[in-house]
Amino acid sequence: MRIRRFRQQKTTHMHYRIILVLAMILTCALNTQAQSKKKKKKNKNIECTITVPTTMVWDSRDGLLIQSKCNLVKIEFKIFNPTGIVIFKADKAIMVEPGFYKLKYIYADSAITDMPNIETGLHVWKANYTIRGAETLEEKSATGKLTLIK
Repeated sequence: MRIRRFRQQKTTHMHYRIILVLAMILTCALNTQAQSKKKKKKNKNIECTITVPTTMVWDSRDGLLIQSKCNLVKIEFKIFNPTGIVIFKADKAIMVEPGFYKLKYIYADSAITDMPNIETGLHVWKANYTIRGAETLEEKSATGKLTLIK
């Protein structure tokens, strides 16, 4: 009788141990899944930037080509000469192919200087743009330097 009780207690303890180990494995698996979902959500917030060429041959009839992996909704792009006068202004970005946008030049703006006054050299550009995120629209801005060749 004692041997039988001992064996029953031993098997009962074994069952408890197995149940405890299975519960720990299940808890670890659920925790890992929750962490991987958090990582996936973090990866969706990709930093959205625009890329502007560092050198450009000036042609007022043709727009400036920029690159962005994001969905540009609206853009205001300006190029300033060394004295701070706006020489190029665009408010429309037309997608040429995925990732590339052509900026259309605004002709009717009186603040923009005449084309003959544009000089070869280092200029500064500034862009204020709106992108369509996963759930909302986000406003961003960027600046940089550009060498214009006339």
